[in-house]
Amino acid sequence: SAFSNTSGVADIRGFEVSLEFLAAPWLRGFANYSYQDTKQSITGSLRRGGPTSTINGGFNLNFDNGLNGNLVVHYVGDATYPVSPEFAQFSGLGLIPPSAVPDERVPSYTLVNLRGGYWFWNKQAELAISVFNTFNDRHREAPVGDIIKSRVMGWLTLRLP
Repeated sequence: SAFSNTSGVADIRGFEVSLEFLAAPWLRGFANYSYQDTKQSITGSLRRGGPTSTINGGFNLNFDNGLNGNLVVHYVGDATYPVSPEFAQFSGLGLIPPSAVPDERVPSYTLVNLRGGYWFWNKQAELAISVFNTFNDRHREAPVGDIIKSRVMGWLTLRLP
């Protein structure tokens, strides 16, 4: 028998615009916008999904004394993703609570990430700390994904000759 993944068409088109600038010898900035439009005849759980708009921007700082850091802001627009009908079926059978059935719509969210570091040993080593999701904007990036929370990370980087 022949296998058919799905019938229908998904046409995803878009564009992206970026800007980078040097505000000072120690300060670089950037901004980015992307847009995508999805038109499709596919139905059910095989539909394509994703945000229509995303915006990113930030600043990178690099000082002669070894201090460095960056601030990056990410905005992701709301999106609708297909969710398997089995979730509703399992809920109807009492196998999972109704609250466990994911919502197809993922609301928009904004992430602010910070990083600071210090280069030493003639820029052969760096000690750094970063904060992902600085303001703890608890959100999902997909209907069945984990709830994203803040995370603090630190590391030591060594450059080998």
